[in-house]
Amino acid sequence: MRGLLRWLRRLAISVLVVAVVVLAVALVTAHTGWGREQLRRRIEAALQDGFPGARVAALDGSLLGTLTLHDVELVRPDRGVRVTVRTLHVAVALWPLLFQTARLDRLIAEDVHAVVAAPQPALPARTAAASAWRIELPGAAIHRATVEIERARLVLDDLDIAGGMSLAAGRAVVSGSLRGRWRRADAPAVELTAQGTAVIEGGVQVPAALVRLDGAVIGATAVTVDLDRARGAAAVVAPASAIARLVPELACAAPCLGDVAAAIGRRCAASRPAAPRARSSRWSRSISGSPRAVGSAAAAARSRCSTPFQAVRAAR
Repeated sequence: MRGLLRWLRRLAISVLVVAVVVLAVALVTAHTGWGREQLRRRIEAALQDGFPGARVAALDGSLLGTLTLHDVELVRPDRGVRVTVRTLHVAVALWPLLFQTARLDRLIAEDVHAVVAAPQPALPARTAAASAWRIELPGAAIHRATVEIERARLVLDDLDIAGGMSLAAGRAVVSGSLRGRWRRADAPAVELTAQGTAVIEGGVQVPAALVRLDGAVIGATAVTVDLDRARGAAAVVAPASAIARLVPELACAAPCLGDVAAAIGRRCAASRPAAPRARSSRWSRSISGSPRAVGSAAAAARSRCSTPFQAVRAAR
């Protein structure tokens, strides 16, 4: 989780540096072709401090309104991350810069493609001192995004994301919603929607989140994930057909009638997993269908999950 916080901090600091560069060059040269090229080079150099190999192909627009960057590329080989943005619209509020606040009144990214691969070996990260600057991004939008997670053979595409973020004193608060499609391996794509809030400070706290995926509904409240454990509560309601499509290894061997609902207490430590407390008999009473098939599904769940199931029932 510290890696995620470092990623957000690095991104936010890059935004801050870009904002300062924009302010320094803006009022003198930005409305000429030569000035825009100088600004593009400065922004590209500022981004390369946090993302080696970063590139900005072209830049246009007005610094007193909206600045548009074309064909932006961000690369972090040590994290296995590569992001390309066809068009990025940015509007920087100049007045808050006087009060050590970098505020982006508008940030819209279009045609985004992100690939998450296996990270390359890297030198140990240096601990950076906390910045006195505050980063505010009240309204951001991403249109037509695709995210490929190679190790999980998972693709999220046709994503539309809206939300905001603030970062101050090493604490990031992110909230928003998304809709798009989820596709795993060679399976057909299914509809995905999600909304929630996350607080990132050492660990990750999720006060509330709701995800809908192919008929399954996943809700989380007061979930905290730190370096070695997770705690909180999550609830899952899913039709048997959705389980068969999304997690085939947990699907019943025989037809199951009704939906499956599970309330999950998150109290497991990565170094010493908690003993699962689900019982196949409980699953058998909960789901109309073959007790043997249900027992097999429960056994599969127990063998793959270190999280205790506090309650399982049928939703009919």
